Amino acid sequence: MPQGSVTEMRGTDTRAKAEVLALSAFLKQLFALLETSLTRYAVRCHRDKGAVSRYLSGQRVPPQDFVDDLLCHVTEITGQPVTAEVQEQAHRLRLEALRVSNGSAYELELLRQRLRTAEEELHHAKVRERVLVKAVADQEARAARAEQRHRQLERGWSDRAAQTAPGIGTALTGSGTSVGADDELAALHAELASMKVELERAQRLKQESEQDCLRLEAQLLAAEARLQSRASDGPVAELESRYAGLLRAAGRVVGTSLNLRQTAEEICDLMVPAVADLACVDLPEAGDVLATTASMRRLACRFGPEMSSWQHLLHEEQRIPLNVWDSVGSRLYQDEPVVIRRISPTVDAECAALLGDGSTAPWFANCSLMAVPLTVRGGFIGLLLLARSPDHQPFEEADALSLRALTDIAARSIETAQQHRNEVLASLSLQRSMLPESPPELAGARIAFGYQPSDEHIHVGGDWFDAVPLPGGRVALVIGDVMGHGLHSAAAMGRFRSAMQTLTALDLAPADVLIQLDDLCLRLNDQALTTCLYVVYDPVARTCTAANAGHLPPLLIAPDGDVVFVDVPPGPPIGAGAWPFDTVTFSVADGSRLVFYTNGLVFAEHRDITEGLDRLHAVAASCDPEPQAVCDRLLAELAPDYLRDDVALVAARLDGIPEEDVRGWTLRSQASEVRRARALVAGELTRWGLDMLVHTARLLVSETTTAALEQCPETIDLRVMRLRSTVVVEVVHDRRGADAQSHLGAGDDAIRRSGILAMSKSWGVARRSTGHVLWFDLFIPTEGS
Repeated sequence: MPQGSVTEMRGTDTRAKAEVLALSAFLKQLFALLETSLTRYAVRCHRDKGAVSRYLSGQRVPPQDFVDDLLCHVTEITGQPVTAEVQEQAHRLRLEALRVSNGSAYELELLRQRLRTAEEELHHAKVRERVLVKAVADQEARAARAEQRHRQLERGWSDRAAQTAPGIGTALTGSGTSVGADDELAALHAELASMKVELERAQRLKQESEQDCLRLEAQLLAAEARLQSRASDGPVAELESRYAGLLRAAGRVVGTSLNLRQTAEEICDLMVPAVADLACVDLPEAGDVLATTASMRRLACRFGPEMSSWQHLLHEEQRIPLNVWDSVGSRLYQDEPVVIRRISPTVDAECAALLGDGSTAPWFANCSLMAVPLTVRGGFIGLLLLARSPDHQPFEEADALSLRALTDIAARSIETAQQHRNEVLASLSLQRSMLPESPPELAGARIAFGYQPSDEHIHVGGDWFDAVPLPGGRVALVIGDVMGHGLHSAAAMGRFRSAMQTLTALDLAPADVLIQLDDLCLRLNDQALTTCLYVVYDPVARTCTAANAGHLPPLLIAPDGDVVFVDVPPGPPIGAGAWPFDTVTFSVADGSRLVFYTNGLVFAEHRDITEGLDRLHAVAASCDPEPQAVCDRLLAELAPDYLRDDVALVAARLDGIPEEDVRGWTLRSQASEVRRARALVAGELTRWGLDMLVHTARLLVSETTTAALEQCPETIDLRVMRLRSTVVVEVVHDRRGADAQSHLGAGDDAIRRSGILAMSKSWGVARRSTGHVLWFDLFIPTEGS
């Protein structure tokens, strides 16, 4: 070490000189491996040449980032990684030199290291807490489903016991509660209790880590104040450069959420006023490809006191064109920062255009501008714009290079938020594409849908609903809610809805539809669970037939305003295991409204589901008769201000088919009745003014009644209905009902092979509760058709 450098260490003892000399000698050995001059290295590391000289000579204790950069450059030049022992030795020598030369600075450095360690521990504690919170919620859901299955088992065994002899019933009740179900439920509750204990421990650790961080931050502030209040007795120590401190802060404050706008605002808040008086984050428009000109959208903008008057010039959501072929755009697109020390008249228009408005160029005179591209894996994803007022020191090229590590963190955080947004948009798009756009237009019923997505877009739900027309003017109303959130739930919702449409086309009883859906879910090994409420409305009989798989009860609003929840016994959710579902049939008066809904409408953090159902009951009593108005009113008054779950609604006004549009007859099992059937249908069509359909109808009625008479030795029923745009003819025979085997009889098969029913709009064979039904419909022509 030069003698002059030694004499500059006034007030230090021999040991202090030895510690600083040891650090200086070690740094010189590392520098010698670079085989370069002091001037070239200063340019390479973007530092002042005099500062580098003082670090190597021992006149100053270098900052930590200088030592780290020197080790990295040694690795790059020699091609050999620096061992952990060498890195540890470098940091140890630096701390020893700092300790003997400046005790206050040494204390400050140790406090910063301890604070970084405490912040890492706090981060790990928060992650563990989030994981445990989710695990506890999942376990509670599993326990709730197990309890529901357990209650179903107990109720099933009790019902069966009641139907047997008393002695046998007692045995069934005692043994049928399923020891396996009891054990499963007990194990789930024991595991849940253990997880809650672990969660409490994790929350205590998090609180202790937060207290440690607060205590260390207070000590750090006090140490910084002491260091600034008195001069050092030894060599001046540079603890941390401004950009190194910002880099450390960026790890804590940038990317705290998956919200894209919030991430951009965090980046701007970090930059102003620490680095610049103005900071903007611009991102390419969604789907815009940088070919010649890209449209950039200003996502966030922050102003310091010096540039607060610019707020009327620059604002969020501003659109800025970026030409990749001009001098500025081409450099940014090639991942090169643009630094303009002072904006002169020759470049101010171009700079003003980059900021967003070329007409405001005079405002930017003598300001300093820096545009840093945000890139991830070589791809351009955005732009960070920084500006300083004329009263402040202009930006230098070294500033852009020093910000590189910080902008890398910003770019990765923005990319993560963009990926999350894209996943949410994909989930929403998938969900919307699989939901019906508009309800069908039916005779005897008017239907409306209501849907409101969650405000927490990360929680894209699996709410689904549908209205499927059935033969005979009937309609199947369906609503369900897939348990869980995200892309998986949206995809599961699509599978359930597609399967439900296929099963509905088979015209099965509601309970049989749910059994088939549950069986299909198990055979496909689908892990998703869904609730489902399935109701078939018959506008001729004025009845609803319903089955329920764990869904909330439907709401029936009578024409006089009386509101009741229809008691449809809830079975287990679809996917929990095949179990007989109960079918309930209830009558509805013309003008009644039937409302289906998901739990997002009645459940919220600030109220339980019972309170939500009471509010639904109260609001529904004063709703407008129109179904769309019912949906709008319920969503407006009952949906929470902040939705954590999707809300789906199906409202149906059940008006029935007028009696004058339905006629029915009973025919004897005689061949002569075929002629009578033709005459009855033809006469009714003539009465309705549909003479153009008489000829076709006579042919089809002959075929269907003949086929029915061949299969049924008893009487048959003939019914004709006039709907909105079709005439439906039904022939009912074989009144064994829906429990009988459903397949084509010989007469039905003969009709299928003859192709005679191809003359109709559509036709089919179904097994309903009324019997075996052979039907066809004819399209009612309109003027000009």
